Amino acid sequence: MKTADKTDTFDSQPGLFGPTITVRPAHEGDFETLFEAASDPGIWAQHPSPLRYRREVFKTEFWDTAAQMGGLLMVLENTTGHCIGSSRFYQWNPADRSVVIGYTFLVARHWGGPTNSELKNLMLEHAFKAFGSTSGAGTFGLVGPWRSWAHSYPTNWSSRPVVSARWCCTTGLSRPPDDALSPGRSIQPDALARD
Repeated sequence: MKTADKTDTFDSQPGLFGPTITVRPAHEGDFETLFEAASDPGIWAQHPSPLRYRREVFKTEFWDTAAQMGGLLMVLENTTGHCIGSSRFYQWNPADRSVVIGYTFLVARHWGGPTNSELKNLMLEHAFKAFGSTSGAGTFGLVGPWRSWAHSYPTNWSSRPVVSARWCCTTGLSRPPDDALSPGRSIQPDALARD
């Protein structure tokens, strides 16, 4: 497993610790653990690759891609230590101070609750610290220009509201424009309209 690039200003495989989850770098020996979390067909039902719950498809389309790109993160449940999903930072560009968060999935029992928000908040806080921003009391104070992107497939109806809410909140915007969640669009601060 390739480790993520670490620059002087950004570590795309951090250890992040929240109230209910821990995020850590994935290692070569983590395939079986991560595949066990990913083997529910329901996780991939809204994904363009709905067969990703199958071992061979998951290995080639998710695990091997992560091995080439680096930066794969495991999401662990604090109470049990079990792997409940994964996410990734990628396409870090120090020249324009941007990073992408994506390739996220969670086991179904963590859908609709606070886990995805906690995960995205931990990742965004890590990115903002790298950008020289500060945070406090669940809101982020931003210093200077930055971009944090989230990729979500147009048919992934469960992730899009969380992505939209996080990006609106973290950029100080109250809502995305009507077309921000249209098919094929990535949610990004520059695409959001100010009230």
